Amino acid sequence: ISGPAVSSTNGTGNPISTVYFVTTTYFGCITTDSVVVTVNPVPVSDAGADVSFCSGGSANIGTPPTTGYSYSWTPATGLSGSAIADPSITLFNTANFVQQINYIVTSTVFNCVTTDTVLVIVYPIPTASFTPPSGQCLTNNSFSFAGNGTFLPSAAFLWDFGINATPQYATVQNPSDINFLIPGTQPVSFTITQFGCTSNVAMNTVNVYPMPLISYSTDNFSGCQPL
Repeated sequence: ISGPAVSSTNGTGNPISTVYFVTTTYFGCITTDSVVVTVNPVPVSDAGADVSFCSGGSANIGTPPTTGYSYSWTPATGLSGSAIADPSITLFNTANFVQQINYIVTSTVFNCVTTDTVLVIVYPIPTASFTPPSGQCLTNNSFSFAGNGTFLPSAAFLWDFGINATPQYATVQNPSDINFLIPGTQPVSFTITQFGCTSNVAMNTVNVYPMPLISYSTDNFSGCQPL
């Protein structure tokens, strides 16, 4: 036939050139011609495994470079370089939700192009706060606390009421029935953790008042009524 199609693959990593000859015969007259068909290799794009970290953290994406490849990442936000095979990425998440961003690497070699995608997950860091309850007298004291801040439903809580409290620790957002064993100013701390990201340590104090002491004296210890 006069115009055959040529199909070929190349898994070597380098261009493969093949010379094809065509012979034409016409009334016993013969001519020949040739054409060079070059099959370039298709690059292998690898954006690496999905990564996750807390706001302000870093991770590496991509894979080590292949000689001869050129690279381009989209988007370029937070990358140490958008034209390298394995950049580091640093991102911040100031919103109160989990951010998920797809980064796409485009690999090019001998004008052949492929792409791959990696998912980058950035967790927000929770914030912790609380307002201390009003002071109470030592006898039969029982305090309740309310944890505040910014956090997601999966958050875990840790209260530390100190060694003079029963119980010393609590792992619910709003603990109650906390009893202090001695009077004085008692330190309390509150921390929130979610997705491995830890909040600030919220610190405050509660006041436990000592019980008043009653004392009296008399001038007469015996005698007729009234003394």
